[in-house]
Amino acid sequence: MNKDIIFFANHLTERGTEVALYDYAFYYSNLLKMNSYVVYLKNNKLNKDLIIKKFKNTFDDALIEINSLNDLETFTKKFKK
Repeated sequence: MNKDIIFFANHLTERGTEVALYDYAFYYSNLLKMNSYVVYLKNNKLNKDLIIKKFKNTFDDALIEINSLNDLETFTKKFKK
């Protein structure tokens, strides 16, 4: 059975919880062969372009930019069964 998991970050930087988020999402996908989605607020001033590129290179279409938390709710609705 294939499971999806959504990881959320207010911003993507090279420090703190984003490092753990990257590792969890990466290994959930690669070791467990499940679908990881990384969602972040694209307009957050703390975002680092280099880190966004790293996430994009790894997660490609599973890196989701949103404008607000309302967008997160809209995105997650497609996974509810």
